Amino acid sequence: MTLDAEHLATLITSILTLVAGIMAFFKLQLGQATAAATAETVKNELVMTKENLKLATAATETKIEAIHILVNDAHGATLRLAAGLAKRIAMMTKDVGDIRMAEDAQRAADTHDIQQRIVDRLIERPRTPKP
Repeated sequence: MTLDAEHLATLITSILTLVAGIMAFFKLQLGQATAAATAETVKNELVMTKENLKLATAATETKIEAIHILVNDAHGATLRLAAGLAKRIAMMTKDVGDIRMAEDAQRAADTHDIQQRIVDRLIERPRTPKP
């Protein structure tokens, strides 16, 4: 069988078209694989970022809670100290104003302790016993 020039040109064009199609297919496959790999990388980075944020948030919450506990303890200790000092002054002076101030100071300390016990029970946090 012999090919004339027209059929030969058609055959070469068909082969080149087929090769170009195959190359386009592989290029598309490579692009899809690259896109999939990039999407997987982004997904993994997002998961890692979320986990890092969770860890950082937990660490921050722990620090904030510790600071809050220390501040509340110090506030309670200050209120109890003020109540004790006010009581001593009232005992020494026997002044009605000093007695009222001592009673108010004791009430503030007692109220703080009661509120703190309620909060501690709500969040189930053990605290150091008050003297």
